[in-house]
Amino acid sequence: MTTPTTAETAVVQQTTFKVENFIDAKQLKRDLAINPLDLDTAQMEQASLFAHYGELAANAAHQTDVVELLLETTEAAVYKLLRDNAAAAGEKVTEAQLEKLVSRHARVISMKKALNEAKRVEAMGKTALEAFRQKRDMLMQQGATQREER
Repeated sequence: MTTPTTAETAVVQQTTFKVENFIDAKQLKRDLAINPLDLDTAQMEQASLFAHYGELAANAAHQTDVVELLLETTEAAVYKLLRDNAAAAGEKVTEAQLEKLVSRHARVISMKKALNEAKRVEAMGKTALEAFRQKRDMLMQQGATQREER
């Protein structure tokens, strides 16, 4: 993850934010699987897996917050850069024109794409936690059914 010290540095250097994908979908699927012949192990591992994926979801939410902040900072830096360049060239540019130029700037578009990707990763974390809640409920039901059969 590359984070420039200032937004102006980000605009000049054209650095790209690398969104980290915290959750491996294949591993999640394995962790959510229940072996009906070994409910005891699944019940014992449930809390630690939920905590593990909860931490991953929190990391994903934090990453989204960081990207949102970087997007705002980048937009401000690009706005200033474009305004200063227009002033230096003696051009009169309205605020609305500047806003449109900022929204089409390559660096801003790159950060918006990173934000969309970070939001996807965050949603995946929330979905994983919901899946573990459902797994817990299924384990409880299967445990109750197993006790009734004895």
